[in-house]
Amino acid sequence: MALPPDYIEEIKRILESISGNLPGYTPRHSQKKMIAAVAEVLSRANDAPQSEDDEEPAEPPENTGHSILCVQGPTGVGKSLGYLIGAVVAARAMGRKVVISSATVALQQQLVSRDVPFFVKNSGLPLTFAIAKGRTRYVCHHKLSGIADGSAQDDMFEVGATWERKPEETEVKRLGEMLSDYESRRWSGDRDEMKEPVPDELWSRVTTDRHGCLNRGCKSFSTCAQMAARNQIHDVDIVVSNHDLLLADIALGGGVILPDPSKTFYVLDEAHHIANKAVESFANQHQVKAGQMLMEKLSTISGRVGQTFPDLSALTAPIATGAEYLGDGLSDVFLMLDSIDKALFAGNGNLWRFENNELPEGAESLSSNIIKTSGGLLVQIGKLLEELGKKKKVTPDDVRLDKFLTDISFFSGRVGNINDTWAALSQPNSDDLSVPPVAKWVVYEQKKQGKFDFSVCACPVSAADDLAATFFKRANGVILTSATLMTLGNFDQLLRETGLVGLPDTALLSLPSPFNFAKQGVLSIPDMKASPKDAKAHTAEIIVRLPEIIEQTGNRGTLILFSSRRQMMEVADGLRAGVRSKVLIQGECPKDALLAEHYRRIDSEQPSVLFGLQSFAEGLDLPGAYCAHVVITKIPFAVPSDPVQETLDEWLSKRNQSYFNAIAVPQACLRMIQAAGRLIRTESDTGILTILDGRLNKTRYGKLIKDSLPPFRVEA
Repeated sequence: MALPPDYIEEIKRILESISGNLPGYTPRHSQKKMIAAVAEVLSRANDAPQSEDDEEPAEPPENTGHSILCVQGPTGVGKSLGYLIGAVVAARAMGRKVVISSATVALQQQLVSRDVPFFVKNSGLPLTFAIAKGRTRYVCHHKLSGIADGSAQDDMFEVGATWERKPEETEVKRLGEMLSDYESRRWSGDRDEMKEPVPDELWSRVTTDRHGCLNRGCKSFSTCAQMAARNQIHDVDIVVSNHDLLLADIALGGGVILPDPSKTFYVLDEAHHIANKAVESFANQHQVKAGQMLMEKLSTISGRVGQTFPDLSALTAPIATGAEYLGDGLSDVFLMLDSIDKALFAGNGNLWRFENNELPEGAESLSSNIIKTSGGLLVQIGKLLEELGKKKKVTPDDVRLDKFLTDISFFSGRVGNINDTWAALSQPNSDDLSVPPVAKWVVYEQKKQGKFDFSVCACPVSAADDLAATFFKRANGVILTSATLMTLGNFDQLLRETGLVGLPDTALLSLPSPFNFAKQGVLSIPDMKASPKDAKAHTAEIIVRLPEIIEQTGNRGTLILFSSRRQMMEVADGLRAGVRSKVLIQGECPKDALLAEHYRRIDSEQPSVLFGLQSFAEGLDLPGAYCAHVVITKIPFAVPSDPVQETLDEWLSKRNQSYFNAIAVPQACLRMIQAAGRLIRTESDTGILTILDGRLNKTRYGKLIKDSLPPFRVEA
């Protein structure tokens, strides 16, 4: 299917407008190719069919991948402008909105503060845009005013849902300042726009999730920061979201937080993260002892509701009883876990993974009881909330109703979480090896003053089928893009992890880099005597080699990437003082301060060496002299040591598949490509990529990874 002629004309007009407003701007060949591919694929999207009565659109047919594109665009292509032009042209032609979703807050902020405003300003189109964030990024005006203005009663702090104690005087003062700034419009209510940060614990007291929100029943509804932001989202052409919020909207059925999926084109930037984000979104966990204490609070508060409103006592009594029973069930679980040999938790991060993903002996009956009790309790809580809502409509100014509605809704969410967690824990293993299992484990958590608790956890090892069913097959059009979508030279890993492998019409595109890697960069793989498998010897050899490597870079920046903090610190401690003084280590101070010092040194023509972990291998932009040498200490294999990966390893083994070949090598390849991408950021950059791991030349998988790296000229 060719790009429609009117699309071509519109793209030309936009590029001319941008060129006219930005002297020196020249669209690259790869960027033009991306614009055309994005627009063409989205032009294939289905129109929502009308139902027989022509009043409401019927459910659109499933997306077979015909309007889905996976496009790998290396650094320098100009991906953001590429997908913005292509997606907006298609969206305007077909009456759609555009939702751009990023994996990180940093990219989300970059998009909304730089890339999208630039496009909107210079495209010549009458476009509007807004950022979309989760509810907990905004202050709850109702909660804030209830504490800050001093109107809260003491009983709120005795057994309140979110406050376990009366706030301290300094906290009330800080909240008062926040209230003043918010009500005078000096502050929007967005946590990320605060001049002075607030501790997480204090912020959690004045924000809310969907369970604790009164919505239109709240007296502060008209002044709600989150609601104002939410309304803005549905009135703009482009929404800049993030993967977590997108997945939350999908879980709610779509179109609840973000625009209606049937009328939306999605762009997933940093799309290589979407599969892992989806797995995390399906994870469930709760603390056992803390859950038991919550049930005691729920019993007390429901009793207060009955005392305050005697006509509701027939509803509150079953809740008090149900909370007591659920608390007893959780107490039994705590006693069972406490009686287990603590050696099970030793040496494994205080974590015990259930063998074969089956509940331990005696836990099945406890689990069944908790699921049944929590499920019944949820029903009773729902009935009470319904009646409290009716009273609220009759007496909207009754502050007691506000408090009870907020608290009972809060507990509804917590009981629901307990129910979901145990439902996942009780999910039986399937005899069908095509069905991914659920990882199940317990964490022993030590508290203050000798106290402890257990967290019970469950998480699927793959979200591919759910992601395909709930999102990709229902979406009107989706663009997945990143500099690193391919591993080992193909898209296979991405397609499997996202479920797109089952959508055969999905389009795939790998764009060429605008950089001349052979001219701009050198790949050096020294002949290392020590194998990374011998951590002690490998660390010792790195310590010996680094001074020469650092000296080679001169007064330009060096970035040295480690796979483990332990090795990073051992290498730093082993360097002689003169070399160590040049090193800045991730974690020694805030990232912004660390990078500022690195910039200062390079600008002053002093050598500067950054020691970093995986987070420095992705998203760190150090052009020119700020990074002229990237050193990767070893192939960054992820050992299947966490319960999800261990369970995945077992499942693959049962299917006669190798975790190492199927998961570890492609993941390591992806990380290597990301790390190598820190070196050449512009057409004028030059530098050296050094890898201190001989396996790249000596093993089959190493050679595959090496062949996936940018084609630098190779030196010994």
